[in-house]
Amino acid sequence: MPFNEFGFQEVEYQKLYRQFAAPFLVEGNAENNLVFIHEAQQNHIYGVNNALLELTGDALTLLSRIAFTAEASHFLRFGVMRRLRMIDSSFKSFQSIVPPNRTVPLSPDQSDRVCRDLNAIYIDLLGLLDNYAWVAVHQLGSAAMKAANPFSIGLFKQAFAVDPALKPAADALQPFSDWERDVKTRRNPAAHRMPLYVPPAALTPEDVVEFERFEALIS
Repeated sequence: MPFNEFGFQEVEYQKLYRQFAAPFLVEGNAENNLVFIHEAQQNHIYGVNNALLELTGDALTLLSRIAFTAEASHFLRFGVMRRLRMIDSSFKSFQSIVPPNRTVPLSPDQSDRVCRDLNAIYIDLLGLLDNYAWVAVHQLGSAAMKAANPFSIGLFKQAFAVDPALKPAADALQPFSDWERDVKTRRNPAAHRMPLYVPPAALTPEDVVEFERFEALIS
């Protein structure tokens, strides 16, 4: 299947910001500008939703067109497909609670839910990449690669890139290595150290002054 360049652009927020917000922003009219910024953010949500649907469709197409080995089929069916469903579920749950135009602070329960969803997305995103790596290894990799240490298996890992049968895939993915490292900076702490957190609200400098005034009155 060819790389979907248009679809790739639809998940790039800066591209959508330039299209739906930047041309209409007026200095000194923050309220009006926010309408267009929310428009760009909402279109970004649509783009991510569409990308998840396309990824699921691509995986199903692969299953119907390629004679996978039993091991590769196992990782595609029960690794890739499950991860995609979990990411889709987490993303929809997240966006249903915090749409771009939300102005009301989150309740403690809502904050817990979006924190759960955000952490799940990052953990399952890297898990999805690992599942695809195992599909490729079991379908195309050498015997030595299949017997390698499981921790050396990954789409962006050196052991994967030096296998002659897997090198074309590794070369095609190389332009995305910075993105993968960026995802890891969020996923690794979430999985092993400090979870990602979504605060109930964000305060402007004016809000902070007002909050501190009320705090002083209370005390």
